[in-house]
Amino acid sequence: MKEICRKTNIKCYIVGGFIRDFFLGVKNYDIDITIEGNGIEFAKILNKYINGTLKVYDKFKTASITAENYIIDIASARCEYYKYPAALPVVKFSDIKEDIARRDFTINMLAYDVLNDAIIDYYNGLKDLQNKVIRVINDKSFIDDPTRIFRALRYSGRYGFKIDDKTDILIKKAVNGGFIKKLSNDRIINEIFLFLKENKTDLIIESMISYGIQKEIFDNIKLNIKKINSTINNGDIILYRFLLLFYNIDDKGIEYLLNRYNLRRKYIEALKELLLTKNNLCFLKDNCDNIYIYNTFKNIKYEVLMAINISEDVTIKKIINHYINHLSHIKLTVNGNDIRNAGLNPGPVYSIILQKIFNAKVQGKIKNHDEELNLLKLYVNKVKKGELI
Repeated sequence: MKEICRKTNIKCYIVGGFIRDFFLGVKNYDIDITIEGNGIEFAKILNKYINGTLKVYDKFKTASITAENYIIDIASARCEYYKYPAALPVVKFSDIKEDIARRDFTINMLAYDVLNDAIIDYYNGLKDLQNKVIRVINDKSFIDDPTRIFRALRYSGRYGFKIDDKTDILIKKAVNGGFIKKLSNDRIINEIFLFLKENKTDLIIESMISYGIQKEIFDNIKLNIKKINSTINNGDIILYRFLLLFYNIDDKGIEYLLNRYNLRRKYIEALKELLLTKNNLCFLKDNCDNIYIYNTFKNIKYEVLMAINISEDVTIKKIINHYINHLSHIKLTVNGNDIRNAGLNPGPVYSIILQKIFNAKVQGKIKNHDEELNLLKLYVNKVKKGELI
């Protein structure tokens, strides 16, 4: 980049999170580059050097390059203003100083001047990094863009940083002033999903609750943070944590989320599955029949099972593990062809015979192909004789 800057006389800066994380010793594969000039033209030149995949967004005057594990976003330096609280910003091109001033927190206001090999730190961001402090420089910061409140909580939880006293007061003023509600519901729920991606989601949600934000965005729904930092080896980790967050939800809560937020169908369906399954847990006991266990869980999403597994008592965990490790893998090796080969014409009775063989296998009464086939022939003979099976 330095070579491009020299040849083109373009000023180029690495800004924001990559610089913050560099000083914190945290790996970051997202690099934001700000150009004093035409960012798209710079991106085209840069991509000739690194031979990545270039995407240009003419509407926003930005570009993105994907190269190896890195995503490099290039934009022209800009300043922005808000027509009203919580509105999307109006932007216009500027220099690096104005570009930095529009950023959210001092720890994100650091920049690296590529040509001069120097760190730019107009607002003591390095000092705040050392002191582990989240701080804004603008008193209207959270009023102009209340999503910054969520970001402050996220950074605080992620890095274990304290929210500076004045910033804390500004957050409380914005929350108490009702500015959270001025955000679109899509922007709010997007911030919640970002919380769920963090390693310390519990601390972030706790902090959100302490500011009274929960009431603003989820009404009377009681959130759960127990075990919410846990992970699963397979499946959708965000869906899993979403289910843990709303583990105590009831029908009214689901209705509230459905009416207020444009949640993807899989989230609402999973919440309904969770609620229904939890209501049936009281019927599960140590000596429960395998058929009952199988039928209780057979159509349940893996993430729902895992959320219940980590949240419930030892008996339920044992039953769910039995289902996951044994019952859920049971499959028949015989099929309709075997019934036809045994001399029975195709008909609805096929599914009845196969279901009975499957149930016998779930109950452990038969274990292998030969035993399945023998049972199949027994049922076929009964049907031929007009006997009940």
